[in-house]
Amino acid sequence: MNPLTSEPEGAQFRGVVLDPGVVLPPVHHHEGQRAGRRAKTGTDSRERRRVARTPKTHMWVTVCHWAMVSLLAINLLSGMRIGWGFVESPTGGQFGVWGPLLARVAPKGTLFGVNLMTLHVTSAFLMFLVIGVYLGYLIRSKTTARLQLTRRDLLKLWTGLRLRTFWRSKSALWSANVIVYWGTLLFIATLGVTGVAMYRLDSGLSDALGGYSVVRLVHASLAYLFLPLIALHGVLQWFFGRFWAIFKTQLYRKHVYAGLLALALALPIIVGLYYWNGVHETLTVTRIAAAQAPQLDGEATDQVWSETPAVLIRTVKMVNNPQDYVDVTVKAVHDGKQIYFLFAWDDPDASYKRYPLQKTEKGWKVLQTAFERADENIYYEDKLSMYITDV
Repeated sequence: MNPLTSEPEGAQFRGVVLDPGVVLPPVHHHEGQRAGRRAKTGTDSRERRRVARTPKTHMWVTVCHWAMVSLLAINLLSGMRIGWGFVESPTGGQFGVWGPLLARVAPKGTLFGVNLMTLHVTSAFLMFLVIGVYLGYLIRSKTTARLQLTRRDLLKLWTGLRLRTFWRSKSALWSANVIVYWGTLLFIATLGVTGVAMYRLDSGLSDALGGYSVVRLVHASLAYLFLPLIALHGVLQWFFGRFWAIFKTQLYRKHVYAGLLALALALPIIVGLYYWNGVHETLTVTRIAAAQAPQLDGEATDQVWSETPAVLIRTVKMVNNPQDYVDVTVKAVHDGKQIYFLFAWDDPDASYKRYPLQKTEKGWKVLQTAFERADENIYYEDKLSMYITDV
C-alpha cells in the first residue's frame, strides 16, 4: 500500500506492479503535465509517420515541366504547317494521304496572332532556356540522383517484365520512368540540333549530319513520335502513383535559391543567342546614275554588276532538284526611280520547256501534269519568286 493513498500502487500506474514497501516521491502537478505532453507529442509524431502524405514536386520541377509541355505543343502546332506544306514532304505534302487531316489541325499563317515561323523559332529558344534552368537546378540542388539509371534498376525492370508484375512493381515502374526521362531529354536535344541545322544552313551543320533531307526527316519523325512518348510517360506516372504530384508544388528555400541561380545563369546566355540570331545580313542597294542602269536582258555582263556587293542566300525545298539546297547570290542597285536585282545560281541543266507541244494523230497535245490547277513542275522552265517581307 502507498502511505499516501488507500489504493494499491499498481492501481495508479496501470501495467506497473510495485513492491508495497516502495514509497514514491510526490509528483508535482506541472511535472506531470510536462511528462504527459512529451508522451502525447511522441505518439502524434509516430502517428503522422503512418499517415500517407500527398506527393508533391519541388516548385522549379513543376514550373519547368509545364513550361516544356506548353512550348512543345506550340512547337508541334507551328511546325506542322512548316513541315508538311511542300510537295516533297515525307507525309505527302498538301495533296498526300495526311493532307486533309493536317490541313484542319495545322494553323495557317499565324498562331495567337504571331507569324508561324517567328513563333516556332522563338518557342525553340524558350525551350532551350527552360532546359538550361532545369539542368542547372538539378545540379545546384544536388537532385541529379533522380535521373540516375543503374544496372540494378535495369534488373528490376527486367524482373518485372519477365514475371509479368511490371504494373504492380514500384521499382520496375520507376526504372521505366527514368528511361522515359532520358528518352525525353534525348528527343528534345535531337530536335534542337536538327532544328538549328535546318534554320541556320550557313552553319554547315546540316551537311555534317547527312544533308538537309535527312535532317528534315529526322526532325519531323521525332516531333510526331513525341506524342506516344508523352502518353507513355503519363501512363507510367499514373500506375506509379505520382500522376497528380506534378499538379501540386512545395517550396524549400534551398531549392528555390538553386532554381533562381540557374535562371540567372541561363537567361543572359539564351537572350544573347536570340538577339545574335536576329542579326540579319544586309543587302546593300547601291545608288547609280540613270545612265549606268543595267540592261534587262538576263545577262550579268553589265559593268555595274561587277562593282556591286552580293549577298548569299541558301534556298531549300525545291522541286526536281537533285541537291538539298541551292545557293543564290543577290545583288541590287537603284537610280533613284527604279531598283534592279540580279539573282544568280548554278544550274547545270538548261530548262527551256514551258508547256511544250507534241504532235499526235489527233493533233497537237500540250505536255503537262498539273496545268488545270496552275501547279506545273515537270514541263516548266526554271523560275524564281521573291517574297519581300518585314517578318
